Amino acid sequence: MTIVTVTLNPALDVCTSVPHIEPERKLHCTDAEMSPGGGGVNVARAVHRLGGVATAVFPWGGTTGALLCELLRGEGVPVRPVAATGTTREDFAVTELTTGRQYRFVLPGPALSAPERERCVEAMLAGLTPASTVVLSGSLPGGVEPIQLAAMAWVAKQRGARVIVDTTGPALGDAARTGVYLLKPSVNELRIHVGHELTTDDEVADAGRELLGAGPNHAVLVSLAAEGALLVTADEAPVRISPPAVRALSAIGAGDSLVGGLVLALERGHNLVEAARVGVAAGTAATMSSGHGLCRPADVDRILPDVSTRSLPILTGIGDWR
Repeated sequence: MTIVTVTLNPALDVCTSVPHIEPERKLHCTDAEMSPGGGGVNVARAVHRLGGVATAVFPWGGTTGALLCELLRGEGVPVRPVAATGTTREDFAVTELTTGRQYRFVLPGPALSAPERERCVEAMLAGLTPASTVVLSGSLPGGVEPIQLAAMAWVAKQRGARVIVDTTGPALGDAARTGVYLLKPSVNELRIHVGHELTTDDEVADAGRELLGAGPNHAVLVSLAAEGALLVTADEAPVRISPPAVRALSAIGAGDSLVGGLVLALERGHNLVEAARVGVAAGTAATMSSGHGLCRPADVDRILPDVSTRSLPILTGIGDWR
């Protein structure tokens, strides 16, 4: 079995801190921490940290792209990089030490040409088998239309792979209409998709069912930040997955750690509910590390026994799930 992650808009993540954030003054930062970034890149890193193997496919360009490749290889993450003409973007996270608030600045990244995108597809398909899992994760760069991400999911699915998509905006809807094994929106991404507020578990579950029913999808896992996640499938009652309270230092990489824990647990033979529990434990563990720390295995092992599940009632009214 193999896990392949695809990140069309990777980044070199830069994390630093200052005593105060204030306008119109030079702010002298602490030493910067640099790490590989972008959705699927971080998923592969999380899988590696938890003792699994995932190959990261991504375009790279310029000195930041070269450093991204070097850092991933230094961590021991298998990579299948695709050379591109644009320089890989940088993202910045700055923590204000006096308040603990974290400010995150996300740059758009270079456009990807059609030939470069096709080479990413070829790299994704290399060695895929019906036992493979493909994770398409992160934002889309210029030059890539949402429907093209859905087309990548369809091609991987035709090869028999289990496909998981973690993206946002129109790409989320297009992937749902194509049909994949699992869609992993955040509650905010799901709110944008359905076009109204989601304030209760029942509302989140109903919106998850709407996304699930857009195409031949198996499941939707909605991440709820510090509150865990909610799993929706076609044939079972929605399941609320709740982690214990922890001292959170940074939310960076929490969603990617969730996906990493989930896919590794699935590869190891866990059912979907148990895999989602592992994912929530990994996502929660990631918040306990500062900067771009992702999840630590010891934290995941300590948190997992206290991750609880609760089935929501199956409602029968109009617009409710059945």
